[in-house]
Amino acid sequence: MAQNQADTGCAAQSINPVSLSFFQPLQALSERMLEEVMARGQLLNYSAHRRLLIEGRQSRYSVFLLAGELRFDDPLGGSLLIVSGSDSARHCLCDRADKDTMLTSLNDVQLLRVNKAFLEKLTGESHSLGKIEVEELTEDDPLYANRLLFDVYHQYMRDDLAIPSLPGLALRVRKAVLDPEIALSEVAILVQSDPAIASGLIQATNSVLNRGVVAVADCQGAVARLGLNTTRDLVTSFALHSLFRAKTPSVKKRMLALWKHSTSVAAISAVIARSVPRLNPDRALLAGLTHDIGILVLLALIDKLGTDNFDPNLVDSTLATLRAQVGAMVLRKWKLGDDLVQVALESDEWMRDTKKIDYCDVVLVAQLHSFVGTPEQKKYPRLVEVPAFKKLPLSDKGPKESLKVLHRAQEDIVQMRQLLMGKKSGRI
Repeated sequence: MAQNQADTGCAAQSINPVSLSFFQPLQALSERMLEEVMARGQLLNYSAHRRLLIEGRQSRYSVFLLAGELRFDDPLGGSLLIVSGSDSARHCLCDRADKDTMLTSLNDVQLLRVNKAFLEKLTGESHSLGKIEVEELTEDDPLYANRLLFDVYHQYMRDDLAIPSLPGLALRVRKAVLDPEIALSEVAILVQSDPAIASGLIQATNSVLNRGVVAVADCQGAVARLGLNTTRDLVTSFALHSLFRAKTPSVKKRMLALWKHSTSVAAISAVIARSVPRLNPDRALLAGLTHDIGILVLLALIDKLGTDNFDPNLVDSTLATLRAQVGAMVLRKWKLGDDLVQVALESDEWMRDTKKIDYCDVVLVAQLHSFVGTPEQKKYPRLVEVPAFKKLPLSDKGPKESLKVLHRAQEDIVQMRQLLMGKKSGRI
């Protein structure tokens, strides 16, 4: 963080955790969460007139001024005084510049340095948990689902939550695509190692979403037509089915329902994305398939406990509370891209309104379409009320016309769902 070593360093446990609520974005954290910050943080002390090199916004750490005064040296020649306890010190020091910058300590100063990814997870969890006081739950809580919430929450905070790895072939293909010297034929050979996925890739290439003038007959032709990035995303989509496995009857039932819902949303997302020039239908397919991936991890944990003795309503509440943050954690580990992480975090924020249309908009609308004609429809807002729908070209003629468009594309949707479900769609 700094050009010179700190004069002294000590564990951050000697500071009153509540005092950290002064800083952005820590105001919303509970006292227990602030204690987590203190435990993970590192105190750095510097004497007066020291030159400190602070990394910019791309730093892996967040740095806060706890005591003392600093002078921020603007690269353009200006300067800014940062005084602890004042509004000037309320934000992370690293956020003041895009690049590394120099600060000067005007007197003895104390800084707190905390891993930024940990803070993002913690503050995101606070937002996700809303009014649920997880820190007040106890290990002997008589409600199974509350114990589950307690256990999952603390595993999540300790980075101990078991996250499945990407299926082997998907991982190998994703790594291969990152190689700038990889040949299409080499990727095709990788895909051919799994006949079921290779067959699915060829069928997807010849589907309405990707069909060319002449149908392809082999894996190499499919990879050549699709390109490396689309091949990567489709292979990932087909491989995900192998993760939906459970032993406990109740969890098995939930996983099957989740996979059916995800494949439906994925297929509709792909069809909707065809009408948006700047979006890739196959990327939209993967976005739809992974928007609830956090629930998969939580269900796997329940399945591992090997019991059906829980209140389904309370488990539903647990899944709803943690699905977004756990899903984002999974997709970050898999390195599937910030666009898909955003979908996992915001795919149930029906009134989200951004300037540019993105994959999250597509998945939001696809979910609402998937509920049409089902009892679930009454639980959600109407299409015309959702900002995401208003941004789609489909909205120009209203929700009824968009339903007609999807109805005409029903064959395509069914085809894509069949590809995703595979021959063993009922065997979870």
